[in-house]
Amino acid sequence: MFIVLCLIYLATFTAFMQRILLLEMLPAQKYSKD
Repeated sequence: MFIVLCLIYLATFTAFMQRILLLEMLPAQKYSKD
């Protein structure tokens, strides 16, 4: 059960980090285009 919780935590953490990276990269691309 503990392993399952760890996997769920890692999955949510990676998804959260990907969202942060996308939010940081998209504005940078928009500003670079301008």
